[in-house]
Amino acid sequence: MKKTLLMCTALAILLAAATPSVAEETPAQLVEKLHAALLASMQSGDRLSCAQRFQALLPVVRASFDFAFIARLAAGRHWRSLTDAQRRALTTALTRMSAATYARNFDSFSGQRFETLETRQPKETKAVVKTLLITAREKVDLDYICRKTKNGWKIVSVSARGVNDLSMKRAEYTHFLKDHDIAALIEKIDAKTDKCTRDQGSSEKEAAP
Repeated sequence: MKKTLLMCTALAILLAAATPSVAEETPAQLVEKLHAALLASMQSGDRLSCAQRFQALLPVVRASFDFAFIARLAAGRHWRSLTDAQRRALTTALTRMSAATYARNFDSFSGQRFETLETRQPKETKAVVKTLLITAREKVDLDYICRKTKNGWKIVSVSARGVNDLSMKRAEYTHFLKDHDIAALIEKIDAKTDKCTRDQGSSEKEAAP
């Protein structure tokens, strides 16, 4: 009995070693999956409302970005004083706002396309995916800064035309929190989401995520 058990264990180990592991998603693949969702959002702009595009984009955006990390950096020194519940609420608010902003900005299609140029990896846990958004009138540089997490590669910030969205958020939010509490900041963020989810937003383009 013991000999049979040992043989079965050894066989299981050999089979596990022989079974190819699923390849980890690369930073470029992560970004390209997001781009595919954004193209679909643009192509559906003439038949779906902003709220409907938001619902379609939310799962992809949530899976693509490390919003807990983004929330911590965006809140700056104020993060340390937040409760776990407040941290989760801020993370959720930023997640939803990012999806809503993408839904509002990527709302019509006229031949736009994305092009992945290269991936630079200065550190084992950090990568920069350089891409272009190509329209009939211009080419927009989009650089995605990614970090490796326990759940694989995640986007933590995006630079468009050299302007980094996370740096802008950090400056805006830390300044706001000097005179307001976290509840007021979350309300301010949620108000931007509501412009899309309630289909009451203007066509004004915002920075995303």
